[in-house]
This record gives sequence, C-alpha cells and structure tokens, in this order.
Amino acid sequence: MTDFDAATHCATQVRRTVSHLHRKLRPSLQQAGISMAKLSVVGQVFRAGQITPTELAAREGVKIQTLTRLLSELEADGWLGRVPHESDGRQFLLSVTPIGRKRLAKAGQASD
Repeated sequence: MTDFDAATHCATQVRRTVSHLHRKLRPSLQQAGISMAKLSVVGQVFRAGQITPTELAAREGVKIQTLTRLLSELEADGWLGRVPHESDGRQFLLSVTPIGRKRLAKAGQASD
C-alpha cells in the first residue's frame, strides 16, 4: 500500500466516522434545540470567552456573511450576547450568555 493509498483510506475512515457521529448526535441536539452548525459556533465562542465575529469566522473557516444569520438566530434564542468592543467602536464582542452556558451543558449531556 502506498502512502497515497494509506492517506485515502484514512480520510475515508474519518469521513465515515464523522458522518456516523453526526447521525448519532443529531436527535439529541434537536431535543436541546441546536443544530450542529450552531453548536460549533457556540462552542468556539465558549472556548474563546469573548470573540469578534470576524475572528469567529476565521476560526470556523467560513466567510463572515455565512455567520450573520446564525449569529442573529443564536442571539435571538438567548445563546449568545454581544457587547461593544472596548477599543474599536465599529466592532462588537460575542460571548455565551448564562442561559447559553446552561443549554450548552445540557446539549453535552444529551449527546453522552
């Protein structure tokens, strides 16, 4: 088996495992009221503490325009809050709300 064949086999196995995990998690996350995409965003914000949307987009590997709707929904649903950036009045910082933290913990328990 060549290195390329081994890498292809490994990538296939990872893809299958991720797909299986996604299918397994989806029902519990739906009960918790959050999608995989939103959970990823909330998780990034949680780990960062506070983060700008631009930095969040970079960490998620997406364009800021892609995040706009998700951030609005997460904020409207109480998962995230925003405060003005201390040094840049054009930006704001996102953080997970206390309610969002409780929901995130619940989503984690539901997926166990």
